[in-house]
Amino acid sequence: KHLLVKPLRAEACAQLCAEIWPEPWRRYERPVLAANPLEGQEPYSLFQAFLQVPEFRGAHGRRHPLAAVLAGAACAILAGAEGIGEMAEIVNGFDQRQLRLLRCWRNRRTQRFVPPSENTLRRVLGGLDPERFDRIVGDWVRAHGRVAALAIDGKTLKACLDAEGRRTTLVAAVAHGD
Repeated sequence: KHLLVKPLRAEACAQLCAEIWPEPWRRYERPVLAANPLEGQEPYSLFQAFLQVPEFRGAHGRRHPLAAVLAGAACAILAGAEGIGEMAEIVNGFDQRQLRLLRCWRNRRTQRFVPPSENTLRRVLGGLDPERFDRIVGDWVRAHGRVAALAIDGKTLKACLDAEGRRTTLVAAVAHGD
């Protein structure tokens, strides 16, 4: 399908792409909750838990903070992504406010936040130490309430092999009542 659009104003593209919309449009903008919306005395956010994941990538060529890539992947999974390609599509669709809140890399030349690419997501998610990541996220889950029962589901990915040639298996656990 082709979608043809003609701007009614010369500056329409610039206004629609602006990080801050013109004053009359702001009332239509949905607010973004920057604070943790959970109630109670939660000790720390999931993003703060991602900050505890040790950086394993070399410094050369690294733009995106590890926690930002993990937060973007988590948001994409919550939005229904079923693979790294879909994660990249969803994260690539985030607007500048969302990328700023995820603390993505900001290009100094263009002054815009840049989402992590599919290759970055693939490298980060493939390079994580699964036991340590599981321990960090599990500690975060336990810190946010008592888990009575878990529903666990696992999938083995096709054409995703680790360094030893073994297939990659993803396991998801959800607490009942959440």
